[in-house]
Amino acid sequence: MTWSATRGDGVVEIKKIDMGSRRDVRRFIGVPFSLYPPDSPWLPPLRSDVRWSLDRTRHPFYAHSDADCFIAESGGRAVGRITVMENTTFNRYRNTSDAFFYYFDAIDDQPVADALFGAARKWASQRGLARLVGPKGFLPSDAMGVLVEGFGHPPAVGLPFDYPYYADLITGSGFEKETDFLSARIAKPQRLPQQVFEMADAVAEQLNMHWRTFDSRREVKRWNRRLFAAYNETFTENWEYWPLEPDEMDAIFTRFASIIDPETIAVILTDDDEIVGHLFGVPDVSRAIIKSRGRLFPFGWARVLRELRRTTQTSSFGMGIRPRYQGTGANLIMYAAFARVAEQVRYTTSELVQVEEGNTRMLSNLDGIGVDWHKRHRVFSRPV
Repeated sequence: MTWSATRGDGVVEIKKIDMGSRRDVRRFIGVPFSLYPPDSPWLPPLRSDVRWSLDRTRHPFYAHSDADCFIAESGGRAVGRITVMENTTFNRYRNTSDAFFYYFDAIDDQPVADALFGAARKWASQRGLARLVGPKGFLPSDAMGVLVEGFGHPPAVGLPFDYPYYADLITGSGFEKETDFLSARIAKPQRLPQQVFEMADAVAEQLNMHWRTFDSRREVKRWNRRLFAAYNETFTENWEYWPLEPDEMDAIFTRFASIIDPETIAVILTDDDEIVGHLFGVPDVSRAIIKSRGRLFPFGWARVLRELRRTTQTSSFGMGIRPRYQGTGANLIMYAAFARVAEQVRYTTSELVQVEEGNTRMLSNLDGIGVDWHKRHRVFSRPV
């Protein structure tokens, strides 16, 4: 499928790629690498991760939903790309008719962006969908939005870094803000007041709760389904949520399995080992990914392994308390557990990744312990 649009110095041609073609997929993956020079602070996606997300035979998204990818060309050169998808599970759960866009990258040229979003809107319209929303990916572990605040801070695993003009291109194509995701940096010296620990311990004793970390990746894997079953109950009111299937749970675990440090994952349990709350974290290996330009082979893995041994920062996400335990003080146990874990490990800072602005309870709790909200990623929407 191809069609054309006109820009100031020529014609933009939009081509739908064959997602079963290694050549087409390789070209699609390469588009943003031509936009960001090697010395930029851009954190590239793992090329293997993008390849997997476009593989209809391997990625669990395609068991229930569909997507297509487009490249913008001008003068024989790729100048932009976009993926558009219909997440039927999300739409059914939310009673919506949204299409999502992801992997949006383009030169700073409004006609190029207009042509890409025009292709995405036409794709959505042909399926009877009403809105185009994004950036929003294939799984909840895919980072959302484009960066609109915090360009001066270094990137972290789980957070996209974009040129400032990306948001301008999106709004220039008729989009408006849908929601924002905030990220915060928590430093180890930022110790909680002693009374917080005392209150947390009192609540834990009263409710017969305790917290624990894990001893090995194998043990984390054994708990994987239980942790994600808790996720399916905990985050039902979050803007980005849809109920995960078991193969999607396994896929998220597999994505991070190689860089998991069991000490960065904490859970609160009742006396019968029911999961009350959880906090997921992984060591931040962003410097290794930047240096390897998103390639794990042949030398990228060596860089990642070295960074795993020396990084002092984690990326933390998925902090939550199951609904029936919210308001009981379990959140105090979670924050105290997080602080105590931080004191026992080598990590000095943690990037708390992408809390949606509508999650006012968590934002309020984190404001209460003085976190530094320093990055903002925005999701946009417009009618098809």
